[in-house]
Amino acid sequence: MTIENLVDTSEVVAVFTTEAREDVLKQGGSQYWRLNANRVRQHGYVVCVQNEHHPDSNGSFKHGTAFLIGKIVGVVPTDRKGERHKIEISEYAELTVPNVWKGDRYPVRYATMADLGIDAADLEFKPVPEPEQSDADVENVQVDVLPLTLSEAKAGLAATLGVDPTSIEVTVRA
Repeated sequence: MTIENLVDTSEVVAVFTTEAREDVLKQGGSQYWRLNANRVRQHGYVVCVQNEHHPDSNGSFKHGTAFLIGKIVGVVPTDRKGERHKIEISEYAELTVPNVWKGDRYPVRYATMADLGIDAADLEFKPVPEPEQSDADVENVQVDVLPLTLSEAKAGLAATLGVDPTSIEVTVRA
């Protein structure tokens, strides 16, 4: 990504997280958010802001500091109850912008870089590292696939892709 493609008015999703930068990068994004996936997909970037006052916090930045911005490439459901999602990123830039979180009640905020005091000219994006997997991890992966009706499959694909279910066509070849 080049800076020319990134302007101060780029729309972002800011998340108030207990995660550390290293965790976000290992996971390929920030996760367990209750959010509108279609709305998040309309934004180009996610900004991670440190919540160090939460008991589960493992971050190393001062409370309310933006510490990472990532290019959003997907929003996928997680295995947690309550319709939680992971915001996946392909590239990231490290930053340290204090006092970004102003006490919003909800931990997901839609804004612009300018709203958060982030200067696009200062950002140097790097690819998110590939997750490390051992051969044992690959061999031990089990996927439970449940039978679906055609309507359920279309609805799931439509939700993932952010389109209307009537625009999904399924071809089965046996």
